[in-house]
Amino acid sequence: EELLKAFSQTTRPNGGFKLLYSEVGVEEADELELDPSLCLDFLDPIPLKPAGRPCKIVACDTSTIKLAESSSGSVWALRGAVIRRMGREINMQVYGPFLYTLSSNTLAKIIRSLKSILEIPDNTLPSIDVAHRVIAGLFEKIIQYEAAKELEEGILLVDGSLTAGPLDSPLYAVSRVVNMARKRGMGVIAFAKSSKLRILGYKMLSFLNDRNPPYMVRFSGGLRLRQNYQILGDVFVAHLSKSFFPFRIDIASSDTHNPVELVETLMASDSLIYGYPETLILAHQYATFNKIDVISLQSCIELMTNNKVIQFPDIRQSLFSPLDK
Repeated sequence: EELLKAFSQTTRPNGGFKLLYSEVGVEEADELELDPSLCLDFLDPIPLKPAGRPCKIVACDTSTIKLAESSSGSVWALRGAVIRRMGREINMQVYGPFLYTLSSNTLAKIIRSLKSILEIPDNTLPSIDVAHRVIAGLFEKIIQYEAAKELEEGILLVDGSLTAGPLDSPLYAVSRVVNMARKRGMGVIAFAKSSKLRILGYKMLSFLNDRNPPYMVRFSGGLRLRQNYQILGDVFVAHLSKSFFPFRIDIASSDTHNPVELVETLMASDSLIYGYPETLILAHQYATFNKIDVISLQSCIELMTNNKVIQFPDIRQSLFSPLDK
């Protein structure tokens, strides 16, 4: 109800749009560390195997997309999905899609509403250029916190990292999620599909690919990040499948469990697709906007504004299409 109230106030623009352009593209925001480097104490692979009693797995992901734009502002949509798994039983809950109009007139109202839900006292506002990313990040923290409440000695899975400090991942908001996951369950594991972290000039995810999975490597010694950035957990590279991909994973475990136990319990509780949890894949699929979603939402905007949404002209295609093809 609070989320619906936060966005519904800014869904319908004040005054009609003269022209609506569509420039659809999903916004991705994995990691925001700009220039980190890693200090190493050791690089010993930790062998893994499924262990422990299967537990409840709760995975959540969110997605944001720009649907239209005019001189009066841009129209965005947000959606989140929470997947719960216990053995063979899987169920899902979807939050949204929430529509909102982003402009200089609505920015403060949206940000302050989301921060109020998260109980963040800070009233700092981002620039309009990055506001959509900040709104999406705060929305994601609300979904993660609600998911962490229902762990019941389970594991929370989230997309990305446990890096706190950027405007879209405030320290207080990330801490609330981590502390709730530790209190209500075994902890939280964040899976990052890519990483900008480098070790001695090499990409972090390229290390030790010749070892026999499943294993993970812990990096200790500390991460040098931008000022005021923190990682609320231990950083690993995990290669959980003999086929394909290693991932950076950040693990914040409860006092009664260690990170290795969490990963081994995850392996015993969830299916792994190329080393990535199936529940997190499902959360991504149900949160992501597909073509039918976009058409439906743009039709909704047309009815609300009595205007036609038209495709924004592609300058590159106009100039180079005869040559490129």
